[in-house]
Amino acid sequence: MLNWDHFRYMIAIADNGSVARAALALKVSHATVLRAVAKLEGELQLRLFDPATTGYRLTADGEDILINARAMHSSAQQVLRKAKNRDAVPGGQLNIAIPDASLVDLMQPLKAFSDRFDKITLSSCRAAISKPQDFIEQQIDVLLLISNNPPEALVGRQLTHIQLGAYTLPCNPTNNSQGQADLENNDPDHWITWSQSADPGDELLLLQQQSLLQRQAPSKVVLQTSSHSDALGAVRAGLGAAVLSRAAAGQDLQEVVLPLQTRDWGLWVLTHPNFRQAARVTALMRFFNEYFASGGHPKGS
Repeated sequence: MLNWDHFRYMIAIADNGSVARAALALKVSHATVLRAVAKLEGELQLRLFDPATTGYRLTADGEDILINARAMHSSAQQVLRKAKNRDAVPGGQLNIAIPDASLVDLMQPLKAFSDRFDKITLSSCRAAISKPQDFIEQQIDVLLLISNNPPEALVGRQLTHIQLGAYTLPCNPTNNSQGQADLENNDPDHWITWSQSADPGDELLLLQQQSLLQRQAPSKVVLQTSSHSDALGAVRAGLGAAVLSRAAAGQDLQEVVLPLQTRDWGLWVLTHPNFRQAARVTALMRFFNEYFASGGHPKGS
């Protein structure tokens, strides 16, 4: 088996012109250099150097081998640099796709992340990501997604749950013991629903309203909107009832009992399989995992 160290001694002799100077550069003995080159010549079954009056001169075979040896040396140096960079402080711009802030407010963990990694510049946006290629086309590094069925081709993990419910502005004091409105006895007159052009990340609300509309006649839908924040504002203005984040609804809105298919949805941190080793991506994903695992729960979760 070829020994990489033997190639290092060969390169040193070629660069320094003599065994003595090569030994000095490598901080080893003269005999060590000679033994290494002799073993390499034996393994390759080639003569690499010819003695000369001024030192050692490469043979024709030696010159060919030296080209490959230098390429090997360059590759080894790149591996070492990458290994060292893993421990370096990550920096640069990090592009993040996040959900509507009224569904889940991620500014607290992002602020904490920015405080720790002050060389990273955060850039947030809304984006529809369903496959790895979308990350490249939309120039996204990390996706924060609310879903119970995230794309299998992406890598990441679930951080926490987001709870949803149907809410309206209180208008009837005859609530049940849990402070919820009975749909049969306190049926809201108007409903707010999501259009098919809903913002990226609000697809779950489109699914939730399917069960709602089974109980509500289309004539009762007074507003279609494309965002959770608009629906929340419309409910607070008294325009009607809507499926909302439970945390966003707070204490001032009244829950309507509905047969929603799913009330809990996962909040995921995801990235492209090829991006997960990037220092700034790894830093954010690890930070968010630790943040939520330690009990950090931003508004909306």
